[in-house]
Amino acid sequence: MKGKILKLACIFIIIMFCLSPLGAAHLDMEDNNTKGVSKDTNSINCDDVNYTIVDHDDKTNHDKSVEVKNQTVETKDIKDTKDSDPNLNLHIVDIYKGESVVVEVTADKTFTQNVEVKLTGVDKVYPVKVEDGSGKITIDGLAPKEYTATIDFDGDSSFLPSSASETFTVKDQVDPGLNIRVESVAQGEKPIAKVTANSSLNGVAVVKVNSSKI
Repeated sequence: MKGKILKLACIFIIIMFCLSPLGAAHLDMEDNNTKGVSKDTNSINCDDVNYTIVDHDDKTNHDKSVEVKNQTVETKDIKDTKDSDPNLNLHIVDIYKGESVVVEVTADKTFTQNVEVKLTGVDKVYPVKVEDGSGKITIDGLAPKEYTATIDFDGDSSFLPSSASETFTVKDQVDPGLNIRVESVAQGEKPIAKVTANSSLNGVAVVKVNSSKI
């Protein structure tokens, strides 16, 4: 008789859990064959025969499930459902030989981790400290050529595994091929200086006459 009353009580409690609009529930159950059980739950799955109560353990950041089967309580770990994508990204611009490569790492604003940047053809890793979704390092001494930078994150209790890559080029320095031509003019006339350079050069040339800018 006691077992029937307990079973009916459990069914009533589970039904109330399913109908409750609240996001959490509580279960206390005791019987000759079971120890006392107390769980604050985040979600409940109900069916006609068995009942599963899912609870999140903040200490381990894992979920626990409590299964009620014929007045028997079983607990087991289930897959953590709190994981999210860190949205890792890399941003690198092309440079010329002798300049520093600036590597910017961005991610979800809640992401704070140490990650490593790897470059193709370079036998070295570059650690980057990412705080609140942002991190930056500079790399010097790269030879002129194209590189692909990659970062890999293996995942943890809060974030899913993620990776990102970016291709950039260290350009070789070239001779600008600067030339200047100034034709003679009569006294009182303004001379005209014509400057030519390599077609790939863009910039400002400063012309001086007797150490004075013009």
